[in-house]
Amino acid sequence: MKTASIRDVHRDKVSLGEYVFCGWVKTHRQSKNVSFIELSDGTSVKGLQVVIEPSNPSYSKVAAAISTGASVKIKGELIESPGKGQKYEFQASDVELVGQADPEVYPLQKKG
Repeated sequence: MKTASIRDVHRDKVSLGEYVFCGWVKTHRQSKNVSFIELSDGTSVKGLQVVIEPSNPSYSKVAAAISTGASVKIKGELIESPGKGQKYEFQASDVELVGQADPEVYPLQKKG
């Protein structure tokens, strides 16, 4: 599986397909039908939107521990985004929590 930087995604220097992205969680939103992570790897001010099915077994194991600042490794497919506001999104097939950022100890907040 290929790796790429989020900066390269935003500069159209990668092709669509399967990738592994590692980085830090900027935001994590969950709903009944779909979950979203905005991922940052430090190479761009813009993050990468990761779309996750809540029924995904690897995500189900770590969902409760994912918070702003947590480090993750996500495998999946980079596709053109059907939504407005971004050109690409990343459909996750495997989510691994590399390191937690306990919000009680590290009260990180989303910036602007």
